[in-house]
Amino acid sequence: MTTLTLDSLATTETPRGIRRARAYRFNALLSATDAVVMSVAVDASTHAAPGMSPLSEEARVALTVVAFSLLAFLLRSYTWRTLTHPMTALPRLGAAAAAACLWTWASGLHSAHPLAFTCAAGAAAAMLGSRMFARSLLRHSFSAGAGFRRALVVDMGGAGRAASELQSRSGNGIRVVATTGADVDAAIAVARRERVDLVAIEAPWERMRDALDAAERMRVLPADIAVIPDSLDDPRLAFGLGAACAEPARRSYGHMVAGWGAAAKRIEDVVVSGTILFLASPVMAAAAIAIKLESPGPVIFRQRRMGFNEETFEVWKFRSMRNDLADAGGGRQTGRGDPRVTRVGRFIRRTSIDELPQLANVLLGSMSVVGPRPHPTEMRALGQRLEVAAPGYPLRHRVKPGLTGWAQVNGCRGEIDSVEKLVRRVDLDVEYIERWSVGFDLWIIAKTALKVISDKTAY
Repeated sequence: MTTLTLDSLATTETPRGIRRARAYRFNALLSATDAVVMSVAVDASTHAAPGMSPLSEEARVALTVVAFSLLAFLLRSYTWRTLTHPMTALPRLGAAAAAACLWTWASGLHSAHPLAFTCAAGAAAAMLGSRMFARSLLRHSFSAGAGFRRALVVDMGGAGRAASELQSRSGNGIRVVATTGADVDAAIAVARRERVDLVAIEAPWERMRDALDAAERMRVLPADIAVIPDSLDDPRLAFGLGAACAEPARRSYGHMVAGWGAAAKRIEDVVVSGTILFLASPVMAAAAIAIKLESPGPVIFRQRRMGFNEETFEVWKFRSMRNDLADAGGGRQTGRGDPRVTRVGRFIRRTSIDELPQLANVLLGSMSVVGPRPHPTEMRALGQRLEVAAPGYPLRHRVKPGLTGWAQVNGCRGEIDSVEKLVRRVDLDVEYIERWSVGFDLWIIAKTALKVISDKTAY
């Protein structure tokens, strides 16, 4: 099996699209870091000769940073080569920093004190240091497999070319972590254990119907599924890593939040949940006091729920029921006018305050801000297990569960007292997975805020 290194990624063997995508994302983070470093340097230099500009100190810092950022981009300081060879970025960053200080001085917006240029040189050195550190992190992460798609190859009587071809290519962005035979249940078990995000099913044409049926069954996995006829000249075509090939040469299933999309979603989760947790802390403190004063028992209610990849986790909520009547397994759903719910519990459930402790679940990584709502492990719909009542139910577990979701902002809240309600929720959750983007998440968060304020049906 070939192991990718940072240097091999920068060679011509690496597909240009993959190299550009990685360079764009890493350099976007570095450009933000550079702006922070430059603002600190300019702020330090402005204290050398205060009062010599008609603009405020904040305005001078902002203008200089904007000028630096534009010049740095024009000088091509943010490319894959400057990321993998940091010394090539030093003269460009130094020139951009010095030119930005010179421009603001010539425009009468900045002091001409020599310290300004000394700070510019220091900023360039700090930027070089950040790139050296980033390069070290990238080497470590690539050697550990970060940035790769973990693949499982299922051989259903094909020539075995998919696994050997994918393993022999160092620049395709895919790492084959396991291979299995035609037993679909065994393949699903291996895929869950290895936490793969791509399954390749290779089969001869005469077994193509079996392969497509297997792919349909494997859609419950949090992975993209590709069916590859063993007569293809290049198995990479089925993954969109080579030239386009016409249907029905390959067929793939599903859209996932994976790779760099998963990294973007994780950043979104940390930023949004951290911000809400900070802003809502007085409300959470008041809710905890009210719960403790009204009835005996713990403030936080813990319950096992089904999460990503059908793994269970412990979800946290403010306790809204009498402690002696709480249902830890979730076998009995909460209905309108439920006598187990306390007076404080009715209020915090109606306003969704009871869900706020799940922000900690989000920060710890077991949940996301937006995603399908997690259900208790013993929950039933009209006496039936949820996956039996709605066959598409396991598809919800292809992403992390969320505090809110597309189903909730479309009116699917409260008790699931019919199979039709469950099926509608599953359909909306699957639609969310297929449509996912950061912008879609932010739209759902905004709609959730409006729902909390205006929804009269919650209980």
